[in-house]
Amino acid sequence: MRSSRKFGYAILFVGIGLLTFCLNNLSYKIFSQDSKMDEFLKGQGDMTTELSQKIEDYNSNLDVEENGLVDPFNSEDVELEGSRLIDENGIFGYLEIPKINFKKPIYLGASYNHLAKGVGQLDGTSIPVGGKGRRSVLAGHRGWYGDIMLLKVGQLYSNDVVYVHHHNKTLTYKVVGRQYIRPSDWDMLKPVEGKDMLTILSCDPMYPPFTRRILINCVRVDDTTADTSSDNVNGNKDSSGKNLSGKSSSKTLDYVLLALTILAWIVLIVNIRKFVLDIRKHKK
Repeated sequence: MRSSRKFGYAILFVGIGLLTFCLNNLSYKIFSQDSKMDEFLKGQGDMTTELSQKIEDYNSNLDVEENGLVDPFNSEDVELEGSRLIDENGIFGYLEIPKINFKKPIYLGASYNHLAKGVGQLDGTSIPVGGKGRRSVLAGHRGWYGDIMLLKVGQLYSNDVVYVHHHNKTLTYKVVGRQYIRPSDWDMLKPVEGKDMLTILSCDPMYPPFTRRILINCVRVDDTTADTSSDNVNGNKDSSGKNLSGKSSSKTLDYVLLALTILAWIVLIVNIRKFVLDIRKHKK
């Protein structure tokens, strides 16, 4: 076989191989989410009295107006007050968003390393254990090296359900609205009196430069006193008419990715077989 032909095959294999590797990695992370979350939650156990008290003290002493907040997407060296309550690299719980098939670990502190692996509680906001007059902000990337992360967060609308799992507990929230803010508009993340809130924070748009931040505001509905129809929560109430179609399109995207992964493997194997046959042919 001529060297030019071998070089052509080498370029082909590198290109298809890289594509196959990337698609395979994405598919694995998407379809292994369930088992990873279940395995972690089964082994976590109940929260200790000591940890519960530390979290209560931390949440009770927060003052967004006095301390301010740091944009986690523009700073790699974020002071992690919350992470000092547990192992710095430990997982606190899991954030689950069924609508967009999202299940990622929650870390205390939205540091560079934490956001590379899941979502991080923004320092200066409440640790997500619930409570009236409290607001926990969980930050996450729209996409990050081999993982789509919160890429599909824009598909969330009013009444979509969001779960926070930790220490054998599940807190249920419903989306009540969204906002788009500048990276410095942290006054939009203040707690709302009488509301038990969770806000999902990510970059916007989905491509650089990320000039805005998208906020998905949620209110807890575990308690009968939770009011998801109120308009006095920050942000406007979205129409829920797209809920069903959005869920379907999200699942479809996941399976399209899986189909492309399988197709990439088939193309790679077919071309490897062709290369082997060419070598045998020229040796005769």
